[in-house]
Amino acid sequence: MIHKTTVADLHIHSTASDGTMTPAEIIDELITKGIGLCSLTDHNSIDNQNEFISHASENGIICIPGVELNASIGNQDYHVLAYGFDPSDIHVEEYAAYILSKMKEYNRKLISLMSDDFDNINLSEYDKYSYDRKKGGWETIQFLYEKGMSDSLLGAMQWYRRYAASLPDIDYPHPSEVCREIHSWKAMAVLAHPNYYFKEEPDVIELNRKLDEFREYGIDGVECYYPSHSMSTTETSLLWCRNNNMLITAGCDCHGGFVPGREIGKIRVTLEQLNLGQLI
Repeated sequence: MIHKTTVADLHIHSTASDGTMTPAEIIDELITKGIGLCSLTDHNSIDNQNEFISHASENGIICIPGVELNASIGNQDYHVLAYGFDPSDIHVEEYAAYILSKMKEYNRKLISLMSDDFDNINLSEYDKYSYDRKKGGWETIQFLYEKGMSDSLLGAMQWYRRYAASLPDIDYPHPSEVCREIHSWKAMAVLAHPNYYFKEEPDVIELNRKLDEFREYGIDGVECYYPSHSMSTTETSLLWCRNNNMLITAGCDCHGGFVPGREIGKIRVTLEQLNLGQLI
């Protein structure tokens, strides 16, 4: 039986996507920070899932299988966290790989556009490029950084914003499709970091409207606790979840050294503050 005071972090990234830490390194960090309930939620990949679950079990940490899937409406990118699937289910791996292929296609379009404007950016060279997963980020980010297009890995993200008007709509599945797929795995769909989808801090009405929209798309819960959430966003999300009988989750969205300010243990949320339903 897991104790209600157990600290949880249900949003962590490893070298299987854009994090800098291996599963074993993440588990060591969880132990150091006194976190007993966790989930590895790599972007569109479950490659490290079994290894992570094994390390967690060996160290007495309870682990919920997870993955973070991209969805889109027009050119707005959304992130949906899937929890509680069977990692051996081939449908999970195949669907994650399908969305990852969409991400890689979009990244390649960015490089293609930039190659028209910069002599040092070459699409053929990019297609042959192999990146170091331990450094964090995706191959596009590392490629642009190594080409001197930014003074940091994270800073290379600026090029997506600069070329946003020229890039086509993101070709990820609609959030409703992603939720249906997650439910077909007998898993639960949770909207990640709701503040992420607004240019400025959302007011109560805007946030409730967005959450109502995603309820229609099929989400089962919201990541109410998140490092960059204001008190208003957290409290509004919590109240909405309680009024709509939705799951309440928490995560630091750790990417290791790639993204500062989201390290494991950045926020301390216990099981009694959450609503995980049948996930545990």
